[in-house]
Order: sequence, then structure tokens, then C-alpha cells
Amino acid sequence: MATPVLHPRREAEYVEPRAEARRHVGPVSFPELVWAHFLWQREVHEQGILHGEAERDYQQLLRGFERANGQIQRAYWCTREASAVAITAQRPYGKLGETLRLHPIVRFHTVTNWVTREQPEISDLLHRCEAMSVKFTELLRHGTQQIAMEWLLAISAHLLGFVDAAEARSRAETKAMVESTEEELAELQSYYERAGEESGRIVYFWGMMIGLAALGVLGAVGAGLLYRIDALNWHAAATQNLYVSYTMGAVGAIVSVLSRMASGKAEKFKVDFEVGRPPIRRIASFRPFLGAVFALVLYFALLGDLVQLGTERDGQEPLEYYAVLSFFAGFSERWVRGVLAPVGSLADGDPEPAPMPAAQQTQEAPPG
Repeated sequence: MATPVLHPRREAEYVEPRAEARRHVGPVSFPELVWAHFLWQREVHEQGILHGEAERDYQQLLRGFERANGQIQRAYWCTREASAVAITAQRPYGKLGETLRLHPIVRFHTVTNWVTREQPEISDLLHRCEAMSVKFTELLRHGTQQIAMEWLLAISAHLLGFVDAAEARSRAETKAMVESTEEELAELQSYYERAGEESGRIVYFWGMMIGLAALGVLGAVGAGLLYRIDALNWHAAATQNLYVSYTMGAVGAIVSVLSRMASGKAEKFKVDFEVGRPPIRRIASFRPFLGAVFALVLYFALLGDLVQLGTERDGQEPLEYYAVLSFFAGFSERWVRGVLAPVGSLADGDPEPAPMPAAQQTQEAPPG
């Protein structure tokens, strides 16, 4: 391990952090921790002191840093300059997250400007690593986040080890390192895109579950209001048809999304996961609501004889009739828009002939 060479004029720069460590209170930044670690290395290698004052200062700052950012899982510390990269893991929501054993959030920390000031190509690559880490922290979760961060740290540590070596690097060696790193970063970017797409789908699914729960609460509130005005009768066919349409429309919307997710084709269902997890969750929560609205509109259109589906009936359609149609109303917005097209024409003031029953339309449709 190379012994750092210090200029006399820089000695004062390393005294203040040690004094600062002894009186430091509150959160500790990663650059402060890196300076303290570098001073500890100097004390060990230059003075041969294993457990000296610099180590105590570093351990004090380390405790403050980990309280605010989580435990350091992996790190690479330069020996020639005060530079380092590290990843930390911290459970969200503090004590509650520890009690519930929530998966920790992994973050990437870097201080590399000092050791790369004469290597701009390496500095640019490390900057790309830092920018990618922001996406990994915000958009990935669980195992995919851990894998991406570990991979990113390995790339960054390799770059720091290259510029931290005591011997000078040739132009050809630097070019080869840059090219190999760019290839590995491209591979990591490809992994991130695949993992982000899958993560976005999971977030979208749970967003729909939130929307379904909200619909349940809304339905309960509606039932309470009907009960207060003595208009709620669970034994009445109208009440049962209304609520089964409401429910099956939401279920159809969810099944539609899940079937497209399971198709295995990206063009069937694509989530722009880089907009962030909260927006995806909010958008997904409206999907069951839209299905329920389409189903209710179709139900009232059938009830008011604005559209007719199937054979002629006496107005006493069974519960199953509305359940199936409401499911398809939520499942396919294009289908329900086609069914309600005559109603839209009437709303626009265009007189349209009454639509034929679906069975008759099928019989008279030309082949092909």
C-alpha cells in the first residue's frame, strides 16, 4: 500500500478535521468521514500508531454518519488522496421500519474529486456512476436495487483503484480502462431498464389495489347514504344489479391490466417507471375507478333502454347478465365505447336508428 506524500503547506489542512471531529455534533457528511478516514490511514502508515487519536475521531464521525445514512455495507478508500466510494443501507421509517423488517434503501456515496483532478476521463465516468445511483435509489427496490448498487460500487472502486495507484498510468492504459468501463456501464444500464420496468409493474399493481380499496370505501359510504334516506334494500334486484355492476367493472379493469402484464410482451403494457413511484401509484389507483364508472354508465344505459345487448328481454334481466357485461365494460374501454356510440350520437344531436340486438347484428354481418 502506497504511503501518501504530503506537501508542507497542506499539513494545516489535516489538523482541523481532527479537531472538528472531537467537537462535531449532528449529522456527518460523507466528505467529513472520508477526511477522517484518510487521517487515520496516515497515522497508521506514517507513525505506526494502530489505535490512536485519529482512529477515535474517525469512529466518532462514523457513528454520526451511520445514524443519519444507515450502515456502510461496502466501501473503497483511496490511500493517495482523501477520496472514497461507499454504499449504505437504511430501513425506511426509522424504528417502525426496523420493527416491520422493511427492506432497506441502499444509497451510494462518493468523494472522488481530489484523486481524479488530473484524470478528467475517469472523473467523468465516476460522475456517471453517481448520476446512475440516484436513479437506482429512487426507482429500484429490494434485490434489484442491491444488485445494481453493488455492481455500481464495483465499477467505481475499480476506477478509483486505477487512479490511486502510485505509478503513473499511460495514455493507452487510461483509454483501455475508459472503454471497458463504458461497456460495463452500458450493461448495467440495460439491467436497470429491465429491472425498472418490472419494478414499475409491481408499483402499478399495488396502486390498483389501493384504488380498489378506495372504491370499497366509496361503495360503503354510498350504501350508508342510501340507508339514511331509507332507499337501501339489499333484497331488491335494482340494488343488487347496481352494486354488482360497480364491483365487476373494477374487477374487469384490474384483470385487463394483469392479463396484459402476463402476456410477456412489452408493447402490451409499458410503464414509464422513470416518472417515479408515487406518480405511477396514483395513476394506477384510478384504473379500477374508471372500470367502475364505465360499468355503471353501461348499466344505466341498459336500464334506460338507450342501448340493447343480446336478445329481447322483458326488463327483468338476471344478476348474471349485468355482472358479465359490467366485467367487459371494465375490461375493454374500447368495447364499451363502441356499445355506447349510439348514445353519444344522440347527445351530439345526430338522429340515429335504434341499434339492432347483438345477436341480430351477428347474423346479418357479412362474412370476413
